[in-house]
Amino acid sequence: MTSFSLLRVPYVAQKEILSKMTPLDLYFLSQSSKRAKRLVRHSPMKKLGIELKIIGKVKTGQITIKHSDIAYNIIVVSTESYADDGEFKIHERNGGYYYLIFSDDVPTQMNVLMNYFHEVFGMNLSAVDLSVLNKLTLESIIDMIISRQPEIQDLKLQDIEEPGLDVTELLEKVRTVNKLWINAKLKSGFGFIFENVPQEAAFCQADWFTCQNLLCSEWEKLFVTGAPLTNSDINHLVEKWMEGNLPKLKFVAVKSEMFHDETPVAGIFPPVSEDEDLPQNLKSIEAWNVLLDVNTGTTLTNANGVTAKLGFQSGNNSIFFLYVSD
Repeated sequence: MTSFSLLRVPYVAQKEILSKMTPLDLYFLSQSSKRAKRLVRHSPMKKLGIELKIIGKVKTGQITIKHSDIAYNIIVVSTESYADDGEFKIHERNGGYYYLIFSDDVPTQMNVLMNYFHEVFGMNLSAVDLSVLNKLTLESIIDMIISRQPEIQDLKLQDIEEPGLDVTELLEKVRTVNKLWINAKLKSGFGFIFENVPQEAAFCQADWFTCQNLLCSEWEKLFVTGAPLTNSDINHLVEKWMEGNLPKLKFVAVKSEMFHDETPVAGIFPPVSEDEDLPQNLKSIEAWNVLLDVNTGTTLTNANGVTAKLGFQSGNNSIFFLYVSD
């Protein structure tokens, strides 16, 4: 195979070559020398986002960079669970590429990698998925996010080992644009009021979620469990939608122990139901592992002429839903 020195070709040619290289190629090239590290700063990598995932329970971290519809992954695994065979290997699986790094301290190694991609390539996080972590590790990652970027596309926090998590600063300083999922016991008295809301949000164990949060006019898709919301709170939401004041709303579902069948919602006493044949795309919807059958709902039309299905699905804890037709 013929070889040549990339560092000796003209700059225009270097840029063209760099644009053809994969994220893993560029990562390994950057580690070959100081000159190579300076060179890769001109690669297209800085235009790509990084998806970060850390699962504390299995002591595994993952960085994913997607380019041309292909996922390039760096997996950090604990030496407690896996033996390092000392071989350099890139595995291909399901159309993606995977490179394994072994570490005694997965969270620290993930932080090192994130610092490297940020400093060398100028890359930021596009998505973060953190689960089964201790609070100290989680807070260090949150500090890293806050210090680097004003917004992120997706953020998921779940099963944090210690209660009392405070994510106020994160939510205030870093806007989640697309999907926000928080399934954790937050700090007592947590009372963040959402203004710039993501397109989709799910809040579980959300005893802090108030009627004021529910009535925010920017929600598009929202799922809430564990909130102290009542029939009256839901009625306020439906009334606001009927007046045409929730123009972006497509779907909301709320699971609460405080729902009952004595106070009407939209003039109807729960469980709200109406048997009728619906178009196939309205038979059921599934969100966040909760299956809701909108065939049990009743049809409402608001001041803007938009129709929706309103209903309560019975069970141990009733689930209210309002599903806006496409």
